[in-house]
Amino acid sequence: MNFKTILSVSALALLSAVNAAPVSKDIQTLKSECQAQKGLFVNKGENSDYVCLQPNYKEATVDNAACINISEQIFCINPKITNIEECDRSGDDYDYEVCVQKLYNISPFSYYPILSFSKKDEAKFAEDKEKCVNALGIYLEWGDDKRVNACLYPEFNFKSVDDEHCVSLSKIKENNIPLRSVKYCVVEDMTTIPACKKTHEHYSPDNCNRFLNAMANFQAMHVIYSKIFILEYSRQNANPITDPSGIRNRSILTLTLYLELRIKD
Repeated sequence: MNFKTILSVSALALLSAVNAAPVSKDIQTLKSECQAQKGLFVNKGENSDYVCLQPNYKEATVDNAACINISEQIFCINPKITNIEECDRSGDDYDYEVCVQKLYNISPFSYYPILSFSKKDEAKFAEDKEKCVNALGIYLEWGDDKRVNACLYPEFNFKSVDDEHCVSLSKIKENNIPLRSVKYCVVEDMTTIPACKKTHEHYSPDNCNRFLNAMANFQAMHVIYSKIFILEYSRQNANPITDPSGIRNRSILTLTLYLELRIKD
């Protein structure tokens, strides 16, 4: 083989390597592609992880999508517009927990639950619901979307509620007269909402209560979390009327709720 032939072969090999190399798209191009499909492009900068959350993503099947519920709209990660390999369920590097964690690190929607679509998940939700109800608990779901759910047990099911997220739930009768509120606490291993899990790094009392109240409304129930503070306050033998320092930062509405409870008692 002469020098000319060697040079030609080398040139062809180099050209093939260049053609085979993937072309890296800049963030703005990826963002435009995502938005063109009515998606939400999430990232923190040029060199950060990024994902495209698409509504009703048609290519997402029950086996290859991680999804998020935002204001009753399901958004799924488009595996073609993300650099997080752990978020592509069809890939070898898929890891649900890592995907969720990396998305939380860049996402402003961190208090929304990340949901995986699978028949196995649906079976678990059905099992959790049966177990929750059989234990005299209340199982809440986001309308017809069974993937956003929470199980709450009555407080007497717990040895202590100090480390639990608890609220009062009242059921509305047909004549719109509310039944007496009962205190319930979230059962973490039967709840898909990170914001409702005290052991989760993204636990948020306010966001959890928003979700619980929205789901309770589907069952003609109402979450009363402002009254919980007053009930706990009264159990400590404190009187917000004679000891105003205890409610210094509370509104008149809260005081009204306290008086309302005392009258009902």
